[in-house]
Amino acid sequence: MDANMGSKLYGFVLALLLSLMANLAVAQADGGTYRIQIEDVLDIRVWEEAQIVAQVTVTQDGFITAPFIGLVKAEGKTTTELEAALSFEYDRQLRIIKPRVSVTLLRPRRILASVLGSVERPGTFEVRPGDKLINLLSLAGSLPFSADLKRARFQRKGWREYVPVDLRAMLLRGDLSQNYEIKDGDILLVPQVDDQNYVRVIGEVREPVIIPYEEEMTLNDAMARTRGGLPTAWQSRIVIIRKKPGVRNEYIRIQADYVKFVKKGDSSQNIFLKPGDTVVVPRNNNPNLGLLSEVANAFFILDRFGITVFNRR
Repeated sequence: MDANMGSKLYGFVLALLLSLMANLAVAQADGGTYRIQIEDVLDIRVWEEAQIVAQVTVTQDGFITAPFIGLVKAEGKTTTELEAALSFEYDRQLRIIKPRVSVTLLRPRRILASVLGSVERPGTFEVRPGDKLINLLSLAGSLPFSADLKRARFQRKGWREYVPVDLRAMLLRGDLSQNYEIKDGDILLVPQVDDQNYVRVIGEVREPVIIPYEEEMTLNDAMARTRGGLPTAWQSRIVIIRKKPGVRNEYIRIQADYVKFVKKGDSSQNIFLKPGDTVVVPRNNNPNLGLLSEVANAFFILDRFGITVFNRR
């Protein structure tokens, strides 16, 4: 697998994950009952009354002007409830016996919400009624290596403060307790991790982590935070990816035999880490180091979601 293929795999898997969760959110929203909103466009018809046909827009005060009967409150009602209200009025005002009224949502109001910060395509997007936060996030594309998913923030239009949102829990553990329904003017902010203050451990470990860097932090300090390697891990072939000082998108690769340190006390293998280091625990004993330096970002995202790309056969 070359670097280009690895990058494509990263994009495909992350897009697939977001798409699946977004579709789940839509299915959950569809399972409820839509309530008519201001600026919705409705089609109104009365069966066997050809002259009673109209397309109407819900006004800012929540009313529609129905053919021949005038203003009727629509905002907040379901289409079924509005049909019943119109049926009552056509019976009362026009003496139509048991009128069969049909109300169809032709076009919901435009709902615009924004995703800002560390995402592939920050900007403002149009969402559908009932869409949730995960749907909005999927519109902004993939999440880069720099995204601090645990510290995202969400703000409603008119609110002075943001509400903390743990996107990592939402995507990794399926915790949808913060998967808020999106309303017009909402903002989701995904901050960027400060690489100068963090170390990452990814790959064949029980819990991939981002941990604050501490002075004289070692490989053993970082590994202790992961609750240990998986049975498939080759801890004798750990690779530390370190950004090359002053050079954009280039890395230094440092190999460490963590087994020698643990079993034989070889302190030379307990590498001192630097801010921004990424510790990679591979599945086989011969990781493609060139590929690691090119797609380290992809590996980190994939491993966070329980998907391992080492040793693909």
